[in-house]
Amino acid sequence: MKVGTDGVLLGAWIRVDDPKRILDIGAGTGLLALMLAQRSNAQIDGIDIDEAACSQAEENVQASKWKSRIRVLCSSLQEFNPGQKYDLIVSNPPYFIDSYMPDDVARKRARQASGTLTYSELLDNSMRLLSADGKMNVILPFKEGSLFRDQAMQKGLFISRYTMVYSREGNPPKRLLMEFSRKEGMTEESSLILHGDGREYSEQYRQLTADYFPGITTTPNAAP
Repeated sequence: MKVGTDGVLLGAWIRVDDPKRILDIGAGTGLLALMLAQRSNAQIDGIDIDEAACSQAEENVQASKWKSRIRVLCSSLQEFNPGQKYDLIVSNPPYFIDSYMPDDVARKRARQASGTLTYSELLDNSMRLLSADGKMNVILPFKEGSLFRDQAMQKGLFISRYTMVYSREGNPPKRLLMEFSRKEGMTEESSLILHGDGREYSEQYRQLTADYFPGITTTPNAAP
């Protein structure tokens, strides 16, 4: 499994305010868990329904210096009952739906894409597992992210911070980085441009990811 721009962006963008427990939903390679382990002293659980992903994540965790603080669990989110709440929940959802589809069609397509999980289920179960003062962070394509934000508000999760991500200046937004809280309040807004005129990363992106990729300048792909 490859490490994608979305996961790197989310892992570097998340604001880590001394959480005690972190949950990574859809852990994949373990990228987010490993990035957050470097920036906190938290105990981190990464869950994924795919056995191959769990195996790779476990291999990566065991090869790291943070293996004592990270658990990889092969489980669906709906069946995951750890008996505790999390101060920080993160997810780079691998499923996409068309926000202009009728609700029933969108739900069906989301289930087909993810295998088992819709946005509504992700939100409901995150609410179930999130502590009273906890934060949830996700990255989604712009259109799907806007729909996710609306659904979150209906369920009592309010956006406290978001960044619109552009591949280049003048292009339409490609991604939404979003932080949610149970408490409604002021929303912090910002934007991020990934690339300059060519394949070079922007100074914004280089600064955001400097702790993980010091000296990075270019990417093989021109857009996320």
